[in-house]
Amino acid sequence: TLGTLFFLPGKLPQDYLANRRARYVKPLRLYFVMIALAFTAVQFFGWDLGLNLGSVRFNLLHVPQPGIARDQSNADTSNLVLKYIDTPGIRRFKALSPEEQFKMTRERGIRYVPYLALGLVFIFAALLQWVYRTRHCRYGAHLVFGLYGHSFLLLIFLMESKLPLALATTLSMWSL
Repeated sequence: TLGTLFFLPGKLPQDYLANRRARYVKPLRLYFVMIALAFTAVQFFGWDLGLNLGSVRFNLLHVPQPGIARDQSNADTSNLVLKYIDTPGIRRFKALSPEEQFKMTRERGIRYVPYLALGLVFIFAALLQWVYRTRHCRYGAHLVFGLYGHSFLLLIFLMESKLPLALATTLSMWSL
């Protein structure tokens, strides 16, 4: 399954939907294993998972680094929450040093990312169903494609985390 997933990722859902399933790991089981491997690597080994495109890096688990100016990033929604919402929890968070804020955000964020990753596959399949509604495919076909596709990306993230920048960038470009 992993060889086919790496070299011919589109063949897995095609074979699965054509009822040629015996030699492959089922899509949901493979996805659960890949999520477990990815988040174990992040949690226990501190690996940085993300796509490398030259000097630009797209992180799977993006947490703002301490010491960066708060208003530097327009896409960071935590700045909006901290600026305009006043609750006891937000006040306690603001009282922490930037390093403690970073540590707390990372610890709490990592706890929920696997659930988010799992939920996004189902949303992705629903979006595919809507985009390709004229093809009259069932939701299950889009879900199988989404599960294998996301498993492929998690495999790429795991492989890139320990490769030199040039090889990781090449692998990112190839995977896209």
